[in-house]
Amino acid sequence: MKALNATATKIFANLVKDLKEPGEDKKFDSGGPALMPVCVDFLQDFGNGLETYAVAHRFEMNGDLVPDPDVEFLVRRSKDRTVLAVWPLAIDMAPPFAYRRHVELGADGKPERLNQAGQYDLASFCSRWMRNIKHQQSI
Repeated sequence: MKALNATATKIFANLVKDLKEPGEDKKFDSGGPALMPVCVDFLQDFGNGLETYAVAHRFEMNGDLVPDPDVEFLVRRSKDRTVLAVWPLAIDMAPPFAYRRHVELGADGKPERLNQAGQYDLASFCSRWMRNIKHQQSI
């Protein structure tokens, strides 16, 4: 699997640094009214240094929240909780795009199935997206 580049990994680590337990979330909204806030959710801790998170921009349309995008990530942490590597797994986008899962995880958080081309493209997109988030939210 392709991980985020080093710069994007550092930005991602800043997004999740205060989240300690699954179910915790936070929102970054310092970009002003012209920019969408960034929402970060701690999804799962597999207990072996692997965790999953979601990072999303969302807008409201007809009373519903619409992802633009909402990406799920697998994170490897060291024992001191330093983020070592980040791999995007799946993306959900507003229509006409759709939900795409490129990596299926096992019960231990390790990849079991991989759409290599799709995951590679998603990692490239997310590396750029993290830089945009940094600049938009002054992180």
